[in-house]
Order: sequence, then C-alpha cells, then structure tokens
Amino acid sequence: MFFPLAKSAERESQYNWILPLAKYDCWLYALKPGIQIKNLSDLKKYRVGVLSGSMREEELKKYMGTENIEGMTVDQGNFRKLLSGRVDIWATQEPILENAVSLEKERNKNFKRPRPLHKLFSQELWLVGNRDMELAEKEMVKSVFLSRINRKVRGSISIEINLASSIYLKYPGPLFLYTDTDASSGLQNF
Repeated sequence: MFFPLAKSAERESQYNWILPLAKYDCWLYALKPGIQIKNLSDLKKYRVGVLSGSMREEELKKYMGTENIEGMTVDQGNFRKLLSGRVDIWATQEPILENAVSLEKERNKNFKRPRPLHKLFSQELWLVGNRDMELAEKEMVKSVFLSRINRKVRGSISIEINLASSIYLKYPGPLFLYTDTDASSGLQNF
C-alpha cells in the first residue's frame, strides 16, 4: 500500500519516500473580523481546528501547546466547526479550503468565505511506501504511478504532480494503482 504523506525530519526514517507530489503552504483561516494574528504566538488565545495527526497539528503545538487545539479526523469537519463558531481558526491547505468552499456554495449561496490570517508553514507531500521496500520496487512503483498519470494528462511533470495531489486532496487515503501489466509485474494493487 502506498499513500501521500507530508515529509518531515521525524518521519524520514519511517517510510520509503518514493516521489514528491506537491508543495503546499498551510494557512490559518478565520471568519470573525476581530481575529488578528501578527505572529504565531497570538494563536494561544483562540480555538484552532486542525486535522488530527497532521503536520499542521504538530506545528500548532509548537506555538500553542495542546490547549485550544481541536483535532478532527476529517478536515471537512473542521470547516463545519469554523462555520458554526465552534472554532475560531482553521489550519489547513488552500486546496482543502477551496474544496470545502465549493461544497458549501452548493448548499448555501450566502455563506461568508473564510479569510486567510497568516501562513503557518510550507510542507511537501510525497508518495510513500514501506520503509523496507527494495530500490527496484520503489522505481517500479514510481514508474507505474507516473505512467498512469501520463496516460490521463499529456504535459509537464508539474501538471502530472498537480493532478496527483489534487486527486489526493479530493479523495484522501491510500492509493490503489492498477495497470494492464500488473498481474505479470507483481504490482497487483497498491
């Protein structure tokens, strides 16, 4: 099984880092006009919604400790909490925010769009696999992954990587790759 994961020094030895997918900035968003963040230590006075177990949560803990951090296992839940006032700030990536906004516009044409407050940090999203994977297997997975994307999109590698990361952001979770040659190559599913 392979899945997208944000790269960090703490995670470096835990996985086999196969292919960089994208680089994203993580931002803090709010609805209430009175909320201002001049520096990240200002976060301590607010309730912040974040994806549990994410790099964003770890980064918030550096500035806030664990108090007032409200983790959820689904980012869309944090968006709902922001809209209902149960959190003051949402720590997320712009593509995740845009997806949430798009879905909310379908339900409620008059909702107020969250505004960006402050950049939290930048992160790199990678396709990762088992840390004990052989180099030949790693190269095979990389090749299959890129060839599947190449079949769908003709263009530069940045377009291919953006497609891969947008697929992940829309459908987070493990990637399952199938090709016409999977049965003979041993790559039956990932």
